Amino acid sequence: MDEMHKIAVVLREVKRLGYRRIGLAMTRNQDAIQHHGVSGAVLVHNQTVPARERIPPLIYDGPWIKDNERDVHRWLKRYRPDCLICGDVTAMEVVQEMGLKVPEDIGLVHLNIGPDVADWTGYHVEHRAIGAAAVDMVINRLVRNERGIPKDSRELLLRGVWQRGKTTLKQSYVA
Repeated sequence: MDEMHKIAVVLREVKRLGYRRIGLAMTRNQDAIQHHGVSGAVLVHNQTVPARERIPPLIYDGPWIKDNERDVHRWLKRYRPDCLICGDVTAMEVVQEMGLKVPEDIGLVHLNIGPDVADWTGYHVEHRAIGAAAVDMVINRLVRNERGIPKDSRELLLRGVWQRGKTTLKQSYVA
């Protein structure tokens, strides 16, 4: 999956919806696996917006945001994002336990739409297409009689698409 494309699309579309105070919450492990690309993109984004709209990413020990509820509540109270980008279905429960209504008080955007969050707004990737592409790469190596670890590293990046769901509203923004 093309992580840089994903966060670029998500930030662009969230801003198109009118959200300005955009927060990111993700696990420390996922952030490391992605070489800090998503959190880094959010930090760069923060340098392009007015200071009042800047929200530092919340990087938590995981795997679930629910397991870090106290830290998440503190972060939400302090920074007051109008939209939260995350990859965790338990985020809905955490924000609702604070008395926030989704999408009226806070929009939720998922980084990897799947069956558990099928009605959310977020980035949708066809996982079957990823599997098919991987199988295709292996078959091509077999046809070329290539064995072992390839000398040249190759990477195939599949891009997803933006999906509007029930977890965001079109905002009216007043500067």
